[in-house]
Amino acid sequence: MREAVCLIVMALGLAAADAPKRNPKPVRVVPTREVTPDGAVVELLVRGSDDRWHVRGEKLPFTGQVVDKIFGRVHETHYLKGQRHGPYVIIHRNGVVAAQGIFHKDKRVKHREWDVEGGQIKLDAWKFDGSPRKPAPVKQN
Repeated sequence: MREAVCLIVMALGLAAADAPKRNPKPVRVVPTREVTPDGAVVELLVRGSDDRWHVRGEKLPFTGQVVDKIFGRVHETHYLKGQRHGPYVIIHRNGVVAAQGIFHKDKRVKHREWDVEGGQIKLDAWKFDGSPRKPAPVKQN
């Protein structure tokens, strides 16, 4: 009896392993801005009248990853339905991470920063692990 149960469990496991796997939906990657041939910088991601971010010329709020590489530093931010949502990272020109953190529905919930040599910077509003620091209580007279 016990062997039969083991065989059934193994058969179900093998059948599940052979089931076709769904490919994850590809992430749309868009540059924040681009430089025109005459040298002008054009913003591709704009805030709409609905207070959400859109790709210029599109009606639906943007979902995907935005990458900005124009001014030497690299900025990568994730968006969901026009709001910053998910991890972000900023990289110095020398390749060292300058800042990283997490947005949740357009609010920053984690943030850390490093100098050009890679030393972590102490921030007034954030702990070293990236969690927000609680403000000191205000004393009333």
